[in-house]
Amino acid sequence: MKFNKKMLLTMVGVVVIGTSFNLLYNYDLNAKESTEIDVVAQQELDIPIAPSDTQEPMTAVSGNWGTSTWIFDDTTGELSIDEGQLGAVANAPWKGTPPQILAGNITSIVFLNEVVIPTNSTGLFQGLTNLTRIEGAELLNTSNVTSMADMFSGLLKLEFIDLSNFDTSSVTTMASMFKGA
Repeated sequence: MKFNKKMLLTMVGVVVIGTSFNLLYNYDLNAKESTEIDVVAQQELDIPIAPSDTQEPMTAVSGNWGTSTWIFDDTTGELSIDEGQLGAVANAPWKGTPPQILAGNITSIVFLNEVVIPTNSTGLFQGLTNLTRIEGAELLNTSNVTSMADMFSGLLKLEFIDLSNFDTSSVTTMASMFKGA
């Protein structure tokens, strides 16, 4: 394959607020070096210019579960749940048909503020096979829960959870609560 000794490369793009910019580089293939001719956007707008293959896109999905808002970051596997009252367990973002989040993609759950969990919390976290941590469990309001059966069953990778603040005064069953965990 034969190359020209010199090549002029022009890159045109759109920057924040719709400002366009032109970057001109003179690339000498023999010397294997480039020289900036004009970098107007970087100087005037102070915008760092980096190759696009080094930027990692964040993929986030969000929604509501009951009155609680949740957001899932697909790059980290973290599901954050904010204050409110969770809807039925069957409506969890990873349990619907089709699910909003694939259960196997969730590696951590973070409760940001007080969250009231359903009276029937049977199987609440069941099936989250890659879940390694639940942060903010002390923010879970369990005072009206009657069933915690299978609540944490099958959580093979869960390393630690602090349940010391769980109010279990109304609970009538905890059958298989940690089965296979």
